[in-house]
This record gives sequence, structure tokens and C-alpha cells, in this order.
Amino acid sequence: MGMVETYKEAIERLSDKGLNAKLDGLKLMGKMMGEGLFDLSMCPGVRDSVKDLSARLLELLNPINFARIAGKNIAFHSFAVVDHIHKGLSAEKKGNAYEFGRQIGIAISILIG
Repeated sequence: MGMVETYKEAIERLSDKGLNAKLDGLKLMGKMMGEGLFDLSMCPGVRDSVKDLSARLLELLNPINFARIAGKNIAFHSFAVVDHIHKGLSAEKKGNAYEFGRQIGIAISILIG
């Protein structure tokens, strides 16, 4: 799945009412960002800056790691995560890509602690 398809699938899942679907959407967004950061890490000028972050995001691809990392955080912060998802989706509908990315980034940050 390419980045555009991953993005569209993530938006669809984030828009779903169920918490599990929203988590799947965040996982897809993390995957997309991790893959992009991994590609950036091939550039010598930014390699050190993005290497650790891309490794952390790519950990989310493994379902066991995802459950371990996100499980405890979603139990304590589910309302905040869902709130940031809704704010992000609202910004995306208005064409505000920056705010969309910022809100989804905050949700992922809360999720992976």
C-alpha cells in the first residue's frame, strides 16, 4: 500500500465511530509517518534527527508491540486521543493540513507515550 492509499485508509478508519477503528487509523498514520521518516533517514543531513523517531513509529507495525505500547495509554487517555482525532479530522475537512497533522501527531504521541 502506498502512502496515498495508506492516508485514505487511515482517514476512513479515524472517521469511524468505534475506538478500535480509530486506533487502527492512528496505527496507519504512524506507519505512514514512520515509512516517510525511514526514507528521510537515508539522507546524511537529517539521518541522526529522524532515525530514532522512525524506529519508534515503525514499532507500531508489530501488533504485539502496538498492544503493549498503546494498551496502557489508551486505557488512561482514550478521551484525549479521541478528542485530538476529532480535531484533526475537522481540520482536514477544512483543508488545514498543518492542523490535521499536528492533532493526529498529538494523538499518536499520547498513544505511544
